[in-house]
Amino acid sequence: PGEGFTREGAVSRGLFKLTNLCGNTCATNLVSFKELWMSFDRITGTATMNNPFQGLDKVLTQLKNNINGWSVDQETVAQSEALHLLTDGSVPGGYEWPGYANVLTTGTCTMTIKPKPDSAYNNSSSDQRFSNHFYTIDFKALPTLTQITVNFTYGAGNNVDHDLILFKPYYLFNDDYSCLSYNSSGNCASFTPNRDSANSDIYVMNREPASNLGTGYAKTIYLNGIDQTQAYLLDIRTWSAGVSMGTNTNYTYTINSNLGGLCPQ
Repeated sequence: PGEGFTREGAVSRGLFKLTNLCGNTCATNLVSFKELWMSFDRITGTATMNNPFQGLDKVLTQLKNNINGWSVDQETVAQSEALHLLTDGSVPGGYEWPGYANVLTTGTCTMTIKPKPDSAYNNSSSDQRFSNHFYTIDFKALPTLTQITVNFTYGAGNNVDHDLILFKPYYLFNDDYSCLSYNSSGNCASFTPNRDSANSDIYVMNREPASNLGTGYAKTIYLNGIDQTQAYLLDIRTWSAGVSMGTNTNYTYTINSNLGGLCPQ
């Protein structure tokens, strides 16, 4: 559920099925290209936000608003490609997903993160939905923000640690592995977990190992001197590199700051 937003095949199929006749698997109430484009553009679409952190969930939400709601068959198509919209309620199957890069504003809420082990493919891929929760920091909404503290509380399953990573606009996602050895073709033959792994797209991070993993702990980052004309992406990440965890592993967390509590819009 929800993984369609991070799978190009599901994105392509979902958009095709909403705009083309193809039998039982496509919508009968087709969305026109004009309506679809109006959900992207700078006049009626998501581009009006001028936010570098966009996603298909935002585009489809805008489309739903532009066409004044989904028909039953349009909703069926979206669901069939795991393109679940948060505006339709919680993601099915008991999964927790705050959406991608929703803007943080002042408020009080408790979120739940249910991480998954890293991908077995090259042992270098942190799950970008289950193990990473992304939020946009926009200083137009929070002009005097200088500090972010996330308080984690153990829920169930394995004890795991979490990191705070603040990405710059147009970031390259940073995995928590380094290459340990290369094969004769020059490709990486094996990876090793590296919690200090970073790239130039990271503005600041807190990856200091925490104690009290089985109860609760807090992580803080400071934003003094940051360029407030830019938007930034806060990644609340479960440290999952080389870590085994059961399917029931979960923590709750709250986001606090020098302005008080923060919540996604």
